[in-house]
Amino acid sequence: MKLARAYTKRPAMIAFEGSFHGRTFGALSVTGSKAKYRKTYEPLVGSVYFTPYPSKDLCPNGFDEAQRTDFCLDELDHLFEYLVSPDQVAAIIMEPIQGEGGYVVPSKAFVQGIRQRCDRYGILLIMDEIQSGYGRTGKMFASEHFDVAADIMTVGKAIAGGLPMSAVIASPEVMAEWHPGMHGTTFGGNPICAAAALAVLDVFKKEQLLDHVNEIGSYLNGQLQELQKKYACISDARGLGLMQAIEFSHPDGGPAGDLLAKVQKGCLEKKLLTLGCGVHENGMRFATPLNVKKQEIDQGIAIIDQVLSQLSKK
Repeated sequence: MKLARAYTKRPAMIAFEGSFHGRTFGALSVTGSKAKYRKTYEPLVGSVYFTPYPSKDLCPNGFDEAQRTDFCLDELDHLFEYLVSPDQVAAIIMEPIQGEGGYVVPSKAFVQGIRQRCDRYGILLIMDEIQSGYGRTGKMFASEHFDVAADIMTVGKAIAGGLPMSAVIASPEVMAEWHPGMHGTTFGGNPICAAAALAVLDVFKKEQLLDHVNEIGSYLNGQLQELQKKYACISDARGLGLMQAIEFSHPDGGPAGDLLAKVQKGCLEKKLLTLGCGVHENGMRFATPLNVKKQEIDQGIAIIDQVLSQLSKK
């Protein structure tokens, strides 16, 4: 965000409903997934505007993918017309696939529509690839699925195989606006973490991890689809690569966050750790290690199956 403001000399940022970018003041200011994250810390950074993301939970009921895409792009155009002039916007920040928002995969037309508007108005596109990047979706970066290149990209998590490291990537032209003293960190460029990050890249090449992620991710999605067929409470199974999720709903179609909590409790009792997601907290996300084995997928799915079977009998 600092880099985008420095380069464009503009004050405003646009983010998406359902987004998660972090908990520091700047990142929290563009986070729109849960009010409880923001509640204690208002006022946050100013001149941040939110616009809908094309998920079923954030668009009118009954819209298909094409309608959600058109609706959200229209809402962004309305934002430019009524709330903030595009010549005041430094950047649009987005997750190519929302993480905490529910592992929602947008249409290619939506992501390309965002890129087109950024180009039209001289706005930078920031892709937050912290969760979706580094092979998670079967490509090195999730934005590649949409044939879109970011102006600024953030990466982390898998970059150093578990050691604490993250990075901001941008073109030399954009980075040139960061003059000495404008930004820095005490432990940035830690040599041990940097060495680990280089080793991770070697593993990607030697073990052909992207091929494995695509193969095992397709298998995982198939297993989740089978669970969906077996249990009516699972209303959706979605994702790319090893970034997969299932969603729980009540018979009336409403979000079943209460059921998810019971499923997670049952899984924990059977030694399976799970992580929720979704704006209504009714989704379960699957973000396994990239080198996960089929046997380990089967073990996890079997536990979820057992828990759901037990709950269905109560």
